[in-house]
Amino acid sequence: GKAPVLLKRIQAEMAPEHSGNIKLSCQFSEIHEDSTVCWTKDSKSIAQAKKSAGDNSSVSLAIVQAGQKDQGLYYCCLKNSYGKVTAEFNLTAEVLKQLSSHTEYRGCEEIEFSQLIFKEDVFNDSYFGDHLRGQISTEELHFGEGVHRKAFRSKVMQGLMPVFQPGHACVLKVHNAVAHGTRNNDELVQRNYKLAAQECYVQNTARYYAKIYAAEAQPLEGFGEVPEYKGFKGNCSMTFIDQFRALHQCNKYCKMLGLKSLQNNSQKPKKPIVGKGRVPTNATQVKTPESETPPAERKT
Repeated sequence: GKAPVLLKRIQAEMAPEHSGNIKLSCQFSEIHEDSTVCWTKDSKSIAQAKKSAGDNSSVSLAIVQAGQKDQGLYYCCLKNSYGKVTAEFNLTAEVLKQLSSHTEYRGCEEIEFSQLIFKEDVFNDSYFGDHLRGQISTEELHFGEGVHRKAFRSKVMQGLMPVFQPGHACVLKVHNAVAHGTRNNDELVQRNYKLAAQECYVQNTARYYAKIYAAEAQPLEGFGEVPEYKGFKGNCSMTFIDQFRALHQCNKYCKMLGLKSLQNNSQKPKKPIVGKGRVPTNATQVKTPESETPPAERKT
């Protein structure tokens, strides 16, 4: 068997009821037999519990009415015959102040969050992770507006760990509701939810793809400045990723990265039709399905 391992370090958060209680929690894995979990503070044992083999759920310690007396170095140790693993957390005055400031904030809203997770195939192998609950505060006035959505400045106040920490600033994009010609409210909500989820997929896939592209490009001599993904501008079609896969042809940069064309080798690029307008000498030729209009240029 293998020794247990630490999956998530100790995190501190205020209890949901804003009672002044603090919860310390962490998570272990590779638990192959019944184990003992021991919490200590400044080398003194304060709590002990049993954990069954295969139980990878989080372990937690409640600190009632946390104050100055509770400051100190906390350890959580899980051990069995295969070995032991320990996590530590320093509960300081600054941490207590930060946690208490979140509870005094007004106008928070409860949310559920699911992270889009990618596997090896960026385009085809992604899924939404577990639901995380938390609270965010959002400014009343939006700072960006488009045809499909508005953008607001938000801040994580509680929960959503370990993906986000309390105080994390983010941009909340609120999709405008679209009427789909149905009088069934439940159906309308589901359709709008699917539309928002699809947009989340497009944005995150493009961001993740750009991240991989930049990582591969940076060490190459002579590649030049690596483009930075800053989000889609304007109205970007929901089929943007599909269009990229269908129309992409390798240029010299793709060859430098050792990438292969996403097109079938049997397909030949359509010859450009020279019109009256001037054609730039450095224009890129892109094959477009005959039954469709060439996609407009989109900036990333």
